[in-house]
Amino acid sequence: MASPFAYIRSKALISGLLSMILALAAVLPFANLAGAQEATPEVAETAAPDLPAITITVTADNVYSINVPAPVLEGQYLVRVVNETEALAVANLVVLPEDVSFGDLTSTLFSSFQGTGGELPEWWGDATFGGGSWAAPGATSETVANLTAGRWTVFSGNPAATAPAQNFTVVSEEQAIADGSIAPPEDATPEASPVSEATPVGFEFPSLESDAQIEVADAGITATGAPVGPSLWQVTNAGEQPHDVVVYQVPEGTDAAGAAAIASAVAAGEAPADARLFASVGILSPGATGYIVGNLEAGTYAVFSTTPDASGGLSSDSGVVTVVVAE
Repeated sequence: MASPFAYIRSKALISGLLSMILALAAVLPFANLAGAQEATPEVAETAAPDLPAITITVTADNVYSINVPAPVLEGQYLVRVVNETEALAVANLVVLPEDVSFGDLTSTLFSSFQGTGGELPEWWGDATFGGGSWAAPGATSETVANLTAGRWTVFSGNPAATAPAQNFTVVSEEQAIADGSIAPPEDATPEASPVSEATPVGFEFPSLESDAQIEVADAGITATGAPVGPSLWQVTNAGEQPHDVVVYQVPEGTDAAGAAAIASAVAAGEAPADARLFASVGILSPGATGYIVGNLEAGTYAVFSTTPDASGGLSSDSGVVTVVVAE
């Protein structure tokens, strides 16, 4: 039989060990927490609105991989372009006319988007361009696009890094209810038809609160405001031709002529050595609006369009270029 004194000594030893463990526990969690906080990477500030996202990844073999919600209802979307390549990635969004094929689009890109511009086919003005985004090598960019119902095609206008066009479909809420993709609203009456001839055509998109505005026309472009830090830029095509809008950070003192030279190099698929892509909204139809999600640094920026114009030249050569300074 064990001695009662041995039991007491054993109990005292265990009590002492527990006290040491509790003392260490009181200190270690804070030390570990401090280490975890130091190891946590900083999350970049963003002005991105809370919208459903369409993610377009340009893979290492220069192919579009598109991730969309199911179903994709017409409305506003955050379009995220993830560039996994070592070249500039361009993702434009368009609904082609019914009689226009992928081959027609590819032929147009080959003949008209080669740096010096080229005559555009008649169907180009009948297509519905919804924007998109550009992303620098290894980078991710975000824009907001207003997407109506239709079969949208993603394509690149960069002659130095073309990717096979890919499709995704946007449907109206009525179409989604009709095909069972979503449930009808709770207040819908059983007698009401989800789709009827009286259903209004088109979709009204809300205007997002923005920090800066860019308006592009057929012979000029204006940029109002250039806030440093996270910002949302509204881009509107006020012209009669489709236009994209590209923003590059350029050396201090760059004037409009220097910005036009940079625009010509970018349109040719060449990376200017002294300029850095900040953001872009892909090609927009006349009257269409898109948004740039950006985080602007202090500096000088060239703002221009890279699309061919009606004369067959570059829009930037027709005056669709300007310079803004962010301070």
